[in-house]
Amino acid sequence: MQNKTIWRYVVLLFIATIAILLVYLVVQLSRRASLVKESAQNQQTQDQELVGKMGLISATGKNGFSVGETVVVTVTADSASIPVTGYDAVIMYDPAVLRFESAKSLLDTFDFFATPKEGAISLTGGLKISTKNPEQFSDSVLANISFTALKNGNANFDFFFHRGETVDSNLLSDKTKDILGEVSTVQIVVGQSYTLLLNKQVEIGDSTLTLLESTIPASTCQDCQSIVNITVEKNGESQVLEFINGGFDGRVERQKKVGDTTYELENSTTTSVILNILQ
Repeated sequence: MQNKTIWRYVVLLFIATIAILLVYLVVQLSRRASLVKESAQNQQTQDQELVGKMGLISATGKNGFSVGETVVVTVTADSASIPVTGYDAVIMYDPAVLRFESAKSLLDTFDFFATPKEGAISLTGGLKISTKNPEQFSDSVLANISFTALKNGNANFDFFFHRGETVDSNLLSDKTKDILGEVSTVQIVVGQSYTLLLNKQVEIGDSTLTLLESTIPASTCQDCQSIVNITVEKNGESQVLEFINGGFDGRVERQKKVGDTTYELENSTTTSVILNILQ
């Protein structure tokens, strides 16, 4: 009789232990599911908030420059209709190829500060106290940064930016939240600039270039195209570079690449062109 009682207690204890374990597992699974759901909701909320964009473009529209030439990069921003009270743009560049000269704000309603360092420039803009309403950026230009090209080479301009962080590049909304979620960069190339005259051969390194055609339409013709044809002869082989711009589709052809060499058309008349050779 006593043994039966003991076994009964053992069985009851075992069942109770199993029940407790099951309850514990259910609670843990429920808690984990709740955390996963909360994390997903937080991520979704953050994604919805990080709708702002910042970008870098060449102020002149060209990406090829000669040594000694001034390179101007424009900082742009879009806040997706959200009012903005401030921004930080931390921009990195190659100091071996470029030398920082100056930075200028393009916004009258913002106070502006520029802090240059070796290989980086920090721009800070804050809404002036005298300005009543925050700005809404719509592909707006914020500032111009000027550099001098020092030597031949590729130069990337990049934002120091980590999505969701506030200690780097950011766009500050009127709710004091960073809304910057995307940045775009720009690359320029420093090379040599040459003037080619119509039907005149020019020897450049191991290549011979000849301007065959340079057609400039009348300014009254909105849908006409300008056409420039240049032959490149190298190692007994000849190749024609054709640059076509304008027309119904607003075609833009400024660069052609042959091997490791990029040819960029900077300017053209009916008798000559300026060609940047980038390697």
